[in-house]
Amino acid sequence: MSQKNYPLNLIYEIGRVNVSFDKIPDSERKIGRNCLALSETEDLVIQLLEDKAKELFKTYEVPVENYCIEQDAFGNLFVTLYGEEKDSPAIASGSHIDSVLDGGQFDGVVGVVSAYRFLENLIKSKQVPKKNYKLVIFRAEESSPKTGVCCLGSRIATGTIDEDELNKIQYKLCGGSEVSLKDFIEKKYGVDKWLNILVEIKNPPLTKETVAVMEELHIEQSRVCEITHKNLGIVIDGIGGARREKIQIPVEHLLSEKIEIKDNSHTQFNLCFIGEEAHTGGTPPNPNFIQKNQEIWYRRDALVSASYFLEQLATQCQKQKINFEIKEFKADRETGFTTVPKKQILEIVAGNKQVEVLQKIINSLNSQIQKDQDIDIEVVKNSLLSGDYNFWNKKKITKLAGISLVVEKNIREAVNVQGGIGKIRGTVTDFILDRENGLRFNIDYREVDQVELEKIVEKIDQEIQQILKTTCAYSITKKDNPKIWRTLSVKPSTKISAELTKIKKAIAGKLGLTFIEMPSMAGHDAVSMSQADIPTTMIFVKHDGVSHNSSENITVENYSNAEYLSHAFLAEQLGVKFK
Repeated sequence: MSQKNYPLNLIYEIGRVNVSFDKIPDSERKIGRNCLALSETEDLVIQLLEDKAKELFKTYEVPVENYCIEQDAFGNLFVTLYGEEKDSPAIASGSHIDSVLDGGQFDGVVGVVSAYRFLENLIKSKQVPKKNYKLVIFRAEESSPKTGVCCLGSRIATGTIDEDELNKIQYKLCGGSEVSLKDFIEKKYGVDKWLNILVEIKNPPLTKETVAVMEELHIEQSRVCEITHKNLGIVIDGIGGARREKIQIPVEHLLSEKIEIKDNSHTQFNLCFIGEEAHTGGTPPNPNFIQKNQEIWYRRDALVSASYFLEQLATQCQKQKINFEIKEFKADRETGFTTVPKKQILEIVAGNKQVEVLQKIINSLNSQIQKDQDIDIEVVKNSLLSGDYNFWNKKKITKLAGISLVVEKNIREAVNVQGGIGKIRGTVTDFILDRENGLRFNIDYREVDQVELEKIVEKIDQEIQQILKTTCAYSITKKDNPKIWRTLSVKPSTKISAELTKIKKAIAGKLGLTFIEMPSMAGHDAVSMSQADIPTTMIFVKHDGVSHNSSENITVENYSNAEYLSHAFLAEQLGVKFK
């Protein structure tokens, strides 16, 4: 295979565009891709792809009346090659080009590149399709870490978001402060851009009248294809809906009385729990809380393990009459709703006379968690400097950390009843204590079975309510006090076209490609298209399940298999020959 035609070249070229890195705080700088929603990097990638489309049509001397390249009000890019039926709805394909913080090179981008390569091959073949072919390149799909709302670009382009919801959205700046999305866009792009966006959502460019079919190719974001030894995944049942919740408890409910620490009287243990970043929607829960007999192990959630460690530590220390204090308990950085926690930091303090016994308990729990949950724990021990310290209330924090265990347990048990990889997900993320704002954390829910999720969430809510009541004297529900506990957004799951899926499966059989049929628990831009009543279908690229992570990777073979099927499907829809 020549380097010129190497299928991943454009993916890597897109990945090299990165100007926002110097605007990310040092504490958040990592080695992954940082094409954040509405960042300068995202602007440049859109421009790169627009320039490449222009060059493509110029190189192959396509008359200007035979194509259209345009950006909508939000900055999504659409490239249309007209067919014989120029006024008919288009056959569309594409995905998004943005990433999470320290993300991978392939999430979203593989779908954009596959759709672009189909356009390139169609132009090279000099065939005139019966229908229009539209390459759709969305921005701000990974918008939830910045705004709490996902798929912002495609929702604007399809009109599946209204003005009231847009006006409520806050945009998180680098450093953590927030401004309204309206103010951010007006300051960066000008007042007219926001006004044009409001006009667009009432008369969107992507509707069932303008698009007949939407095909999205995407990395799988779980390991189901790999585990089942299939070439790729074909999405059935639906694309996951997302429910995002946030809990924030004021600091005055959580601190103990000040304690005076004298020189050389106390020791501090710094524990860093290290798991693995993964997609909260794509990655199924583990079949058990404790790993048994080399069984499938999907998640290495640092917060869940740290919360369990803290619970067990408190129990064992109480039995042995060992006292310790909690100095810190926090995620190493905020990643938003879509990333399974990779690192959780716990700092505890104990008097020197009890350190030896405490060390033995820590070592025992360390070994147990490494064996049972495949989580690494780094332990550093230091002498605590003298001074007055406000430690966190140990009993309250231990119980509140247990909310992550409540969510994990209920979701795991429900998925085990459902069988396979299940139809719901639930993850606690960004669990952070700080002495200015108290405790804050997110709960991310996913579903392709809304009734089942609502049933499980109701049960989880009751357990959370009891924890809040016993720890903070809050007898509340989400409706009672939105400053403490609020639902940021609810986006229901949406359907996949059964008719298009049937056609795609038949094509895969003819091509000799093996596939697993599976729902998409992660949300995608295809959700917005389907909610606009556009018949929608998806293909998953097989990979190792590591997603929303700088280590995200795919093989040329796995990408090529998925692209092969996608291109054959698009060719069939457009009435052209496929090679």
